Amino acid sequence: DKKRNKINAFFFNVNRVAEKGLFYFRDTIYAPFLRFFLKHKALGFSIPITLLILSIGALGGGIVKTSFFPSVASDKIAITLKMPQGTNETVTDSIISKIENAAWEVNNDFSKKQTGNQQVIQNIIRRIGPGSANGSLTVNLLPGEARDFSSPEITNAIRKKVGKVYGIESLTFGSGGNFGGSPVAVALLGSNIKELKAAKKELKEILSKNPLLKDISDNDPAGIKEIQIKLKDNAYLLGLNLQTVMNQVRSGFFGLQTQRFQRGQDEIKVWVRYNKEDRSSIKNLDDMWITTPTNKRVPFSEIASYEIQRGDVVINHLSSKREIQITADMKSPDGSATDILDDIKSNIMPEISSKYPTVSAVYEGQNREMKKTTRSVKKVGLIILALIYIVIAFTFRSYDQPILLIILIPFSLIGIIWGHWIHGF
Repeated sequence: DKKRNKINAFFFNVNRVAEKGLFYFRDTIYAPFLRFFLKHKALGFSIPITLLILSIGALGGGIVKTSFFPSVASDKIAITLKMPQGTNETVTDSIISKIENAAWEVNNDFSKKQTGNQQVIQNIIRRIGPGSANGSLTVNLLPGEARDFSSPEITNAIRKKVGKVYGIESLTFGSGGNFGGSPVAVALLGSNIKELKAAKKELKEILSKNPLLKDISDNDPAGIKEIQIKLKDNAYLLGLNLQTVMNQVRSGFFGLQTQRFQRGQDEIKVWVRYNKEDRSSIKNLDDMWITTPTNKRVPFSEIASYEIQRGDVVINHLSSKREIQITADMKSPDGSATDILDDIKSNIMPEISSKYPTVSAVYEGQNREMKKTTRSVKKVGLIILALIYIVIAFTFRSYDQPILLIILIPFSLIGIIWGHWIHGF
């Protein structure tokens, strides 16, 4: 009983102190302010309205940064390597091994600063594929609640330790989830392939110079090396066309099926092609003879030329046009993808479009999801407000009070906007 009385007395004293504090706030702070603004009603209306205008202006002027889909930090780092098509698996594996070693070196540096000297990186899973030109690492980190460092910090340290890697298609370091796609995603559309690829190259170069962006890549990787044959003018005078020449080149180097017959239960196919020593080098193509429609033979070098280029691996279309999409991630989770996209729309793309008039831009990724969400809100926003009004009206049994409460909703933006600004979001 004595113990219970002591507990009751303690809570009674706490309640009395809290009550005194509440009464003090009411009588010395709240009541004078209330009397002042009841006496000066115009000032009472103008202050919150002014603060709301200033808050919206700070948002529109870029003082307070915006990000519709902020990045969510993860306990994993996904590192993806893409090499040119046809790269030997040993080359891909050697680069992945180099990145893995760099990750373990970063782990040693951070583990010395970690509470209890725990290993910041728990394990690393390495994969080669699909194909010999692709590789990936999944770096599993110490759980976030036990880790003293954010995953973007560790990711940036690994990227810095790896440094510049030459001879690759792309190398990306992902340390969080981006809902709705990449923060920056620009889809270039056009029917002129040369202009489209030139515009892609120029846009990637500009984005790579932006210190706020990382992991700039595209969905147009270079394919394996191909021999591109182009006919000379005199080839057409001899009655040749590209298909005829290509068929003869393919038959000579790859082979032409001339006969097929049955031998017991086996089917035998007979292929005819050049001897191995006559088809083992690209130089053999210059020495090849092409048969014209009049059965005359002319050297290949007299009627055609060739160059070695990388072909296309993937061909994407959007709105009946060829599409190449360039994506980029934010280097810091506090960065504003909205500001970067605005700069691309107003400054970068108009200049590129003036150089390549057949190329147009569509903004994908999070920008597309943001527009979809905004359109959905416009459709159902009024319905939601009406339902809120009905619920409040039934609760307060009044038609006026719900309207006053709904009018107050926009003023909550004042605290939201400046709260994010104070905390650096």
